[in-house]
Order: sequence, then structure tokens, then C-alpha cells
Amino acid sequence: MTPECRPVLSAGIATGSLCENTQMSRVLLVDDSRTVRKMFSTYLSTRFTCEEAGSFDEAIAVLRAGEFDVVITDIIMPGLSGIELLRKIIADYPNIPVIVVSGVDRPQRALDAMRLGAFDYIIKPCEPEVLEITVDRAIKHCKLLGDAQRYKLALETKNDELVNGKVQLEHLQTQIVQSAKMASLGQLAAGVAHEL
Repeated sequence: MTPECRPVLSAGIATGSLCENTQMSRVLLVDDSRTVRKMFSTYLSTRFTCEEAGSFDEAIAVLRAGEFDVVITDIIMPGLSGIELLRKIIADYPNIPVIVVSGVDRPQRALDAMRLGAFDYIIKPCEPEVLEITVDRAIKHCKLLGDAQRYKLALETKNDELVNGKVQLEHLQTQIVQSAKMASLGQLAAGVAHEL
């Protein structure tokens, strides 16, 4: 993973992963069905490095141990659900996009997931190309957000430099005016002394 994918601290706030797709991006697949995890891993492993977890607790342990660019999760799992995992990731890893892939084909469920912060909601069974394109879009979206954040910080730094430069320039101008006044006063004093 490139340095740009590592967690970034901005003004003392952990912002999560800022994705840069120069190496194989890491995808965490979370589903209680080993068959589904293996199938998704097979679909995606040609372009992405995939790791698997079978539950909420496993997923959190894997997230703590490594850095990921995308999480794909099912909703219905034993113990805490994929929605609880989505909430946890949004709270603790806000820059890691979460794609919900579920057999629950209810518009309200999809809408709820998207309102909570899911990047996308895909109905199972899904086409491998759809899954791959969605993961790719999520990574590109993450990269664009990271770039925007870096550009914003650079712009704020440049603005601060300009403000400081302006203050220094005003100070120098004040000194020049004072020097000019003193030189004029010196010439006037010299002229008066010459007349006397």
C-alpha cells in the first residue's frame, strides 16, 4: 500500500485511509457465508488484494490489524449485523468506503444503508463485473476525496503564507515611511543649521 493510503492526521484528527490506486488496493470481504466470501474473492482477486471475515467481530479485528481501501459487507450475519459494522466503520474509519451486498431486496433497506453512509448497495446474487466496477468506483471516489483534502490543506497553507507576507510587507512599508520621514527631518535640520 502506498504512503497515501495510510491514515492521515489533519489538525490532530484521524481521517482514515486516503486511497491511492498505484498498488493493488485492499478489500475486506465480510459475510457469514464462506462460499460467498470465496466467490467474491475469486471475482476480485485479479485486481485487488482480498481478505475475509465471517462476522462483525472478525471484521473489526482485521480492520485493526491492517489498512483497507474498501469494505464489502453483508447485512444479515450472526451477532451484530452488517448495518452495525457499517456504523462502526463510519465512526472509526470514516474514509474507508463500505459497499453493502445483500440478498435483502427492499428499497427501504437500501435507502437506510445509504443514509447511514454506505457507498453503494448491491443485491445478491450480483454480476462479477458489477461488483468489480463498484469497488473500483469506491476507490476512485476515495482518491478524489483525498486529493481534494490535500489541495484544500495546500491552499490553506498558501493563504496563511500570503497573509503573513502581507503583514511583513506592511511592517516594512511602515519602516520605509519612518526612514523617509527621518531623512527629510535630517535634511531640514541640516538646511536650518546651514542658514544659521
